[in-house]
Amino acid sequence: METYNAKSFKKIIPSEEQEQIALVQWCTWRSYPYNLGFAIPNAGLHHVNYRVKLKKLGLKSGIPDLLWPVARGGYHGLWIEMKREKGGTLSAPQKEMIEVLRKEFYRVEVCAGFEAAKAVLEEYFWNDEK
Repeated sequence: METYNAKSFKKIIPSEEQEQIALVQWCTWRSYPYNLGFAIPNAGLHHVNYRVKLKKLGLKSGIPDLLWPVARGGYHGLWIEMKREKGGTLSAPQKEMIEVLRKEFYRVEVCAGFEAAKAVLEEYFWNDEK
């Protein structure tokens, strides 16, 4: 369902966070293999001390937002980097990490919004079962 600004009648573009929440909720309501996906909490602003702790715990720049550790079609799993429907761009570390993950036989998709990510998931899980 699209949302519009009541004063300007312009479509409101959900944030990347809102798009990801919608996708995670959609997957939660479904069964295997959708419900195996999980978030990689790499983003966000944190106090410097907490950020240092996260790096010690293995935080890495550029890791995509979500992972489904389910092998399909010659891939070890599916990573999704969520972006807004309009305006989202990849950082240099994200581009580098995506390249590395693809070389390691992971499928990695950058999805502009919930609908794009949902379509990728459906294709990834069911396309090879024809």
